[in-house]
Amino acid sequence: MHGNPWYRLLRHEVESVVREKFGSDGLHKQKLQKELVDLEKEARKLASRVKAIERRRAELMRELGE
Repeated sequence: MHGNPWYRLLRHEVESVVREKFGSDGLHKQKLQKELVDLEKEARKLASRVKAIERRRAELMRELGE
């Protein structure tokens, strides 16, 4: 890799380092935080999509009313 060392870590090695650094439930907390961030991101996307749908619906209702 162009003179740079290439490290290959196994999953159990990474998990053991995380346990040492953050405690026994550190990995679980990180997974939960990641899931929460993903859910919040998706909720924002859905909220903006709902707003766009509502705007389009209002436009169509105005056109039908005329």
